Amino acid sequence: MEGGCALLALALHQCFGGTLVTIGRPTPLGVVDHVVLELTTTGQTLYLDYDGLQTRDEMTAKVAFEWRMASVSWGCFDPHALNTAGVEWDEGNVEQLATFLTVSLASTHALANVLSA
Repeated sequence: MEGGCALLALALHQCFGGTLVTIGRPTPLGVVDHVVLELTTTGQTLYLDYDGLQTRDEMTAKVAFEWRMASVSWGCFDPHALNTAGVEWDEGNVEQLATFLTVSLASTHALANVLSA
Protein backbone atom coordinates (compact mmCIF):
# COMPACT_ATOMS: atom_id res chain seq x y z
CA MET A 1 0.00 0.00 0.00
CA GLU A 2 1.31 3.40 -0.90
CA GLY A 3 0.62 6.51 1.10
CA GLY A 4 -0.27 4.85 4.39
CA CYS A 5 2.40 6.87 6.18
CA ALA A 6 0.87 10.11 4.85
CA LEU A 7 -2.62 9.06 5.97
CA LEU A 8 -1.34 8.29 9.47
CA ALA A 9 0.85 11.41 9.71
CA LEU A 10 -1.97 13.71 8.62
CA ALA A 11 -4.41 12.12 11.07
CA LEU A 12 -1.86 12.38 13.89
CA HIS A 13 -1.27 16.00 12.90
CA GLN A 14 -4.98 16.72 13.36
CA CYS A 15 -4.85 15.10 16.82
CA PHE A 16 -1.57 16.52 18.13
CA GLY A 17 -0.52 19.44 15.94
CA GLY A 18 3.16 19.52 15.06
CA THR A 19 4.75 19.73 11.63
CA LEU A 20 4.49 17.30 8.73
CA VAL A 21 7.87 16.46 7.19
CA THR A 22 9.21 14.04 4.61
CA ILE A 23 12.26 11.83 4.67
CA GLY A 24 13.75 9.76 1.89
CA ARG A 25 15.75 9.96 -1.30
CA PRO A 26 17.38 13.26 -2.10
CA THR A 27 15.85 14.23 -5.41
CA PRO A 28 15.01 17.41 -7.29
CA LEU A 29 11.73 15.80 -8.34
CA GLY A 30 10.34 15.92 -4.81
CA VAL A 31 9.65 12.19 -4.52
CA VAL A 32 8.11 11.49 -1.14
CA ASP A 33 9.34 8.23 0.39
CA HIS A 34 8.03 8.64 3.92
CA VAL A 35 5.88 11.20 5.77
CA VAL A 36 6.26 11.66 9.54
CA LEU A 37 5.00 14.03 12.20
CA GLU A 38 7.58 16.26 13.88
CA LEU A 39 6.72 17.05 17.51
CA THR A 40 8.58 19.09 20.09
CA THR A 41 8.07 18.04 23.67
CA THR A 42 10.07 19.02 26.77
CA GLY A 43 12.50 20.84 24.52
CA GLN A 44 13.24 17.78 22.38
CA THR A 45 12.22 17.33 18.76
CA LEU A 46 10.90 13.84 18.00
CA TYR A 47 9.41 12.19 14.93
CA LEU A 48 6.29 10.03 15.06
CA ASP A 49 5.38 7.34 12.55
CA TYR A 50 4.05 3.77 12.62
CA ASP A 51 7.15 2.69 14.60
CA GLY A 52 6.56 5.24 17.36
CA LEU A 53 8.59 8.23 18.55
CA GLN A 54 12.19 8.54 17.37
CA THR A 55 14.89 11.17 17.34
CA ARG A 56 16.01 12.66 14.03
CA ASP A 57 19.14 10.48 14.05
CA GLU A 58 17.11 7.35 14.81
CA MET A 59 14.58 8.11 12.04
CA THR A 60 17.36 8.87 9.56
CA ALA A 61 19.15 5.61 10.39
CA LYS A 62 15.90 3.61 10.18
CA VAL A 63 14.98 4.97 6.76
CA ALA A 64 18.53 4.55 5.44
CA PHE A 65 18.60 0.93 6.65
CA GLU A 66 15.08 -0.11 5.64
CA TRP A 67 15.32 1.33 2.13
CA ARG A 68 19.06 0.81 1.68
CA MET A 69 19.74 4.48 1.07
CA ALA A 70 23.29 5.84 1.21
CA SER A 71 21.97 9.36 1.63
CA VAL A 72 18.74 10.53 3.27
CA SER A 73 17.08 13.91 2.76
CA TRP A 74 14.53 15.73 4.94
CA GLY A 75 11.94 18.18 3.62
CA CYS A 76 8.60 19.90 4.17
CA PHE A 77 5.50 17.88 3.37
CA ASP A 78 3.53 18.92 0.31
CA PRO A 79 0.40 16.80 -0.25
CA HIS A 80 0.39 17.79 -3.91
CA ALA A 81 3.78 16.09 -4.35
CA LEU A 82 2.13 12.75 -3.56
CA ASN A 83 -0.51 13.29 -6.20
CA THR A 84 2.04 14.57 -8.74
CA ALA A 85 4.22 11.51 -8.14
CA GLY A 86 1.23 9.25 -8.77
CA VAL A 87 1.05 7.92 -5.21
CA GLU A 88 -2.43 6.59 -4.62
CA TRP A 89 -3.22 7.42 -1.02
CA ASP A 90 -6.50 7.65 0.77
CA GLU A 91 -6.62 11.38 1.54
CA GLY A 92 -10.38 11.16 2.04
CA ASN A 93 -9.95 9.00 5.15
CA VAL A 94 -7.71 11.40 7.10
CA GLU A 95 -10.63 12.94 9.00
CA GLN A 96 -12.15 9.55 9.79
CA LEU A 97 -8.84 8.18 11.12
CA ALA A 98 -8.21 11.35 13.15
CA THR A 99 -11.67 11.05 14.73
CA PHE A 100 -11.10 7.36 15.50
CA LEU A 101 -7.73 8.11 17.11
CA THR A 102 -9.14 11.00 19.14
CA VAL A 103 -12.06 8.95 20.46
CA SER A 104 -9.87 5.90 21.14
CA LEU A 105 -7.21 7.93 22.94
CA ALA A 106 -9.82 9.77 24.99
CA SER A 107 -11.46 6.46 25.97
CA THR A 108 -8.12 4.95 26.94
CA HIS A 109 -7.23 8.02 29.00
CA ALA A 110 -10.62 7.96 30.74
CA LEU A 111 -10.26 4.24 31.50
CA ALA A 112 -6.76 4.80 32.91
CA ASN A 113 -8.13 7.54 35.18
CA VAL A 114 -10.88 5.24 36.46
CA LEU A 115 -8.46 2.38 37.08
CA SER A 116 -5.96 4.58 38.91
CA ALA A 117 -8.61 6.11 41.20
